Amino acid sequence: MSVSILSIHQFGDAVRCVETGRGSTNYCMHHSGSANGWLNTTSVNYDFHLAEGCAAYMTVITAAGNVTVTPT
Repeated sequence: MSVSILSIHQFGDAVRCVETGRGSTNYCMHHSGSANGWLNTTSVNYDFHLAEGCAAYMTVITAAGNVTVTPT
């Protein structure tokens, strides 16, 4: 799976990337700018502090196949 933390603006850029045919969702969500990202990983253990006091970020998870996400 690939995991990226995107700002709302970066998410908009990624959606436009998909809509204009520049890439697949899996590609665009992780290559259109991100606050942080992990490509082709099986585990992420990270404390994200840029969004403290703000709800302007989201986590995007994509995968080529089925994955199980287990939050801690």
